[in-house]
Amino acid sequence: MKKLLSQNKKLAILIIAIILLGFLFFLIKTFFFNKKIDEALNILFDTEKPIAFKQDDLFGFINFKGEKIIPAEYKKVGSFYNGYAAVQTDDNTYEFIDIENETKETIKTDIEPKYLINYRTWLAGNKIYNDKLEVVFEGNYHINYIDYGFFEFMDNEKNSSGIVDHTGKIIFQWDQDYIQVKIPENDFQKNGYYALISNYEENEKIISLQTGKEIFSLEDAKNMYIREEKDNIFRIIDREDSFKTKTWFYISDDKIAYKSNEAIYSISLLKHDDDILEIDYGPTYKNQNFEKQYVYYNVKTGKTLDEPSRVDEVLLDNTYGYHTTICDKLYGINKGSKENAECIYDEIKFPEANLFNYLKSKNKEHIVLLKKGSNTILYNMRKKKIIETFENSASSFNPSSTFMTITQYDEDGFTKKNILMYNLLTHKSKQFDKDSEIVIGSNYVLIDEKYYNTNLDLIFE
Repeated sequence: MKKLLSQNKKLAILIIAIILLGFLFFLIKTFFFNKKIDEALNILFDTEKPIAFKQDDLFGFINFKGEKIIPAEYKKVGSFYNGYAAVQTDDNTYEFIDIENETKETIKTDIEPKYLINYRTWLAGNKIYNDKLEVVFEGNYHINYIDYGFFEFMDNEKNSSGIVDHTGKIIFQWDQDYIQVKIPENDFQKNGYYALISNYEENEKIISLQTGKEIFSLEDAKNMYIREEKDNIFRIIDREDSFKTKTWFYISDDKIAYKSNEAIYSISLLKHDDDILEIDYGPTYKNQNFEKQYVYYNVKTGKTLDEPSRVDEVLLDNTYGYHTTICDKLYGINKGSKENAECIYDEIKFPEANLFNYLKSKNKEHIVLLKKGSNTILYNMRKKKIIETFENSASSFNPSSTFMTITQYDEDGFTKKNILMYNLLTHKSKQFDKDSEIVIGSNYVLIDEKYYNTNLDLIFE
């Protein structure tokens, strides 16, 4: 008996140790994932990165103090990311240069290199580079960026094409000289990505972009075709029957989790965690003998249910940790069930997620714009505190900059009075003429040929 108890005790200790190790692994993985996100945001919004300037129709760079560090000698320049910028030297040549203006790589192409900030990856010519300018994928390919860190590649000579991710890993490849790839817009971004691939109406497939696994293949791709909707929802349309939708299906966990041949008007995903679909039978649902226009279906349980929380509320919670509330056609903000802003506002604008997370990490401010009457209010949801009120104004966030443009009006609400530039990082502002020409960069603004930094100090003209 004692021996049995001793064995059970050892087993219990082993189970606890495995659980603790698993939890530790999760914490380490989360830490490095968040660190990568913070690094990408710091690269995007870096206040001290070089700023492009123009002189005699050529471009160079100044630093954040306004001092020239690279002479104006290039036909075109892009922004610096992680210490490198792509510059055009002639019609068919781009170079990667560093801050010392030393050439690190020369690319023969007439297409401007593209930097994907969320994936810290360059696409230049027929090569994919990481942000250290190390080649992760190359070949005699024509490469196009699709979305979400995935690229399509084609080699007509070798009769080969496919999909590669931003790390250079080939996800899918087939013996075809052409591929068209479509990735559904994915609001939740948690259920994996799936791609619709086709080849001149001869082959149509849906594959998992995590595993490369084929999920579905359309047998009659000449008379039928697949159309991608949002959030991994697809439908099959019949070209020969007035382009009617024949089948709807939803993919989850690398399989078709829901499929219907009913006469459905639309399907949308309301909640990712519970796999809840909103099935809309359209305004003429009664003529088709349906009891309700909207049915809410739990894919995991296979049961219908009462109307759940709306998708915009769920998305805001997932992205920002807050969601809007509605009362008598006015809006407020809640964090969970607790009120963060009264339900008294005409409109609420959340910044793009990258900007929100950057300001959250730098200033510990959870910002949002509130509109009440003719006034715009910059509000910190974390502290439940108004940062600034801009009277008789209209404004919006810039997704890749900490600068906000505020148009101020006379009391009539129509006559433009002036332009106020406001920086969300430094909370500095400066007023400009209503007809000013404005170019907004991530760490500067160019106004009437004058450069201002994030403190709105004039640094170069």
